[in-house]
Amino acid sequence: MLLEAMPQGLRTFVDHVVPILQERGLVRREYPDGTFRTPLGLPVPPNRFTRIEEAGPTTVTPR
Repeated sequence: MLLEAMPQGLRTFVDHVVPILQERGLVRREYPDGTFRTPLGLPVPPNRFTRIEEAGPTTVTPR
């Protein structure tokens, strides 16, 4: 709604409203290290886009 009402709506909100909310303790000033999973105690899933080479790098032998 902010972006549609004002061309610079998000920037205005961040620059003017967020500091007021921080003073009132309604918005954090700092965030803990880690990911969203960290405070929930969830393990990091394996990356499905990487390949684990179990026997070391493969070598191609010419025929």
